[in-house]
Amino acid sequence: MNLLPWGGPTARAMSVLGVEADILAYLAPGMILSVLYVIFFVARSMGKKERARLGIQELTEEELNELTTISDPEVLEKRRPQKLRNQRYLNNRINRLVGCWFIHQFNRSETSCIILSWYRFSLND
Repeated sequence: MNLLPWGGPTARAMSVLGVEADILAYLAPGMILSVLYVIFFVARSMGKKERARLGIQELTEEELNELTTISDPEVLEKRRPQKLRNQRYLNNRINRLVGCWFIHQFNRSETSCIILSWYRFSLND
């Protein structure tokens, strides 16, 4: 299904036959039906075949939680150590403060006031 090429030949036929744009009204139901057919039948059947080919399984919510939950404290500490998290938080705040100060120094306008206001509100995240 490709709707794009219908415009060119239809426009040429309209100009050759001297027909107004009413001919497009005759094409609209076919276009709508073809779009619905592709969405609801072709795409669904192709998706099911591809899922079967790949061997995709349906998992319950409990199985997903079991597979994705990390219960070992050592693994959690290795993934995101607390010291590094605090250091990133502090670096982020310092960078925001310095950046806002530079903007305010070189551009004393409403924009800098808005950015400074944003900085004050962003301290809570």
